[in-house]
Amino acid sequence: MLLSILIFDDVITLYLCGAILLFGSLAVLYLLNTHDGRSIRPHLGVAALIAIGLLTLPIAVNRVVVKLPNLSAGTYLTLHASGDSKPGLSAQFFNRVDDHHELIVNLGTQLYFQQSHDAPRLRVDILRDKIVVRILSIRYDTRLAYVYLPLFEISGDSLSALEAADMNASFRLKMEPGRLLIDRLDVTTPVWIQLPHMEKHVMTTGQTAAVLSARLLLWILICFGLISWAPRNSAKEVQFG
Repeated sequence: MLLSILIFDDVITLYLCGAILLFGSLAVLYLLNTHDGRSIRPHLGVAALIAIGLLTLPIAVNRVVVKLPNLSAGTYLTLHASGDSKPGLSAQFFNRVDDHHELIVNLGTQLYFQQSHDAPRLRVDILRDKIVVRILSIRYDTRLAYVYLPLFEISGDSLSALEAADMNASFRLKMEPGRLLIDRLDVTTPVWIQLPHMEKHVMTTGQTAAVLSARLLLWILICFGLISWAPRNSAKEVQFG
């Protein structure tokens, strides 16, 4: 388990390893016909080990959220965590119909901004001419189950800091009131926009506490669920703790 944590450096991997170890511990007690199959004491070591791992693993940006006022059909948005990486399915979005309402696009990534990394890039592809893209904000989140915890956001006039990844690009970035306009797009040439780098970003104490608290709370729920649902071999009353 520790080796897998070092290799993958991922919170989800830690949860999976912890759940497997806890399930194995419960299964051993059940097969040994012990009466404390639902007691938490035999499993405190596993629970404590995973809790320590959750507190020490770095906090990752695993969602880049792009907010748009509208989006034309035939538009692809793809997030590239680095120049050489191939984006996964969660890092891609395709709009099939014209959307005239505010749209929020979640693009998956895995950026440990406390560590050395490449700045992410947003790629825009269009399937038909005369499409323009407007961006209201770009936010970096850490996601844990169904909980989204915002870490960094750029919006409004701050969007003027965004620039083309290629200085010879033919498209244009232009500020409108409260949003960034991307026009002069070409069907045959993708648009590459350099997103903010997180290497110098410092998380606040509140952000760190919120992320770590959410990690521990989810692990406590996993432990409680597995131990509560574990079968017992004895009809004796069991005390928890």
